[in-house]
Amino acid sequence: MSQLTKITPIASLLEFSVSCVSAVEGLTPPDLVWIDTNRLLLDPSYQRGISRIGHSTIKKIIGQFDWMKFGALIVAESDAGFAVIDGQHRAIAAIHLQLPKVPALVGSADHVAQATAFVGINKNRTRVGPLDEYRAALVAGDADAMAVRNILDKLGILLEAQTGIIRPGRTRAIRTLLALVKNMGIGELGYILETLTDAQPDTQNLLTTTNIIAFAEAYRRARKAGIDPSDLKSTLPVVDFESIDNRARELVRMLGGQKKKHFVDQLIKDLNKLLPKKIPEKTK
Repeated sequence: MSQLTKITPIASLLEFSVSCVSAVEGLTPPDLVWIDTNRLLLDPSYQRGISRIGHSTIKKIIGQFDWMKFGALIVAESDAGFAVIDGQHRAIAAIHLQLPKVPALVGSADHVAQATAFVGINKNRTRVGPLDEYRAALVAGDADAMAVRNILDKLGILLEAQTGIIRPGRTRAIRTLLALVKNMGIGELGYILETLTDAQPDTQNLLTTTNIIAFAEAYRRARKAGIDPSDLKSTLPVVDFESIDNRARELVRMLGGQKKKHFVDQLIKDLNKLLPKKIPEKTK
């Protein structure tokens, strides 16, 4: 079990000049109550429509429902019911799950105040970064996260939290690695990372999302075409990923399309210059 840390000393390190909440005139704490789901309302004048990503989010909430992940909605009470200011996706999921009641912070706010609160909540919200998500997944015992950790530990690859240049033997592409280990498995992802790092151990910005995805696709096509992985591995030391990136950007400028696709095409062209048997350059 990890060692817990009191929040108070951490908070004391931040120097803010503020008044105690109870001393701020007119600031009334909202009530935390369980409210009937059939009284939940949405105001389309400030709430977003349900996007494709939002639809996927709702589906995940329903499929992986857990009260510990649900949290409390933030709502404003009116004669008609409770307008949801924060938690629209959770509210919709709750209806589909036929939950009779959900927890909510219930405050008093007119239409303008609701919209202002909506903007403030979303503007000030700190997004959880991919590395934080990964670390939390490890603590939770997620199989994919643990598989990625085992691969990285075995190869001595470190996670790079800093922005800017990615140093040799480091990567920030944690979401890409989690997706690939799910789709390809431990063995093939391990081979891809090991091949890259063995071929170019001193190259900066080597283990980027773009490079890893492109080489994984080249490897997939090569295997499907019956190409010996050792032949593929022998060509990699001379590949200039920076040059390929520049060419891919130029092709996007001239022809349009996705940079990722152009990058894959250019990488395969460069690999094929040295391979005795060629990788198919077009996906069938």
